[in-house]
Amino acid sequence: MKFNVLLIPQKENMKVYILQEDILLSKLLKNTMKNQNHEVRLFTHAMEFHQAVLDNKPDMVIIDLLVSYIAGYELISKIRKITSKYIKIVVLSKVNSQNAVQEAFHLGVDEYLIAPFQMQTIVARINRLNRYTIDLQPKDVVQLKPVMA
Repeated sequence: MKFNVLLIPQKENMKVYILQEDILLSKLLKNTMKNQNHEVRLFTHAMEFHQAVLDNKPDMVIIDLLVSYIAGYELISKIRKITSKYIKIVVLSKVNSQNAVQEAFHLGVDEYLIAPFQMQTIVARINRLNRYTIDLQPKDVVQLKPVMA
């Protein structure tokens, strides 16, 4: 199925799910996001997180690649495949290899931040992603032809 991609101004508050094994970072993120009027749920187990995403389709997820039970990449791939709603995906990780970053973007991550994190940077990136949401709507296939110069 082909989709039309529409950019729609985002609402001021988002439903954000955070999967992070670092409890201190999770709580700091939650408090920071709540101060901006976002609804936030914290998770430390990938399976519970995955089910909640399936059931509730949040606006944004923030994921640590080093989560237990399911590899972070597998989780990202599943999120991209399971829903017609575009869920923004932000990775906060200690994984600092170029291959890891490229793989995450290849799977559809919207933002990748490498530890150590500065909270102001995280908030700025999340706010940037929140400017617009992407609405995927089924449509007829339209083929574009290259323009000859």
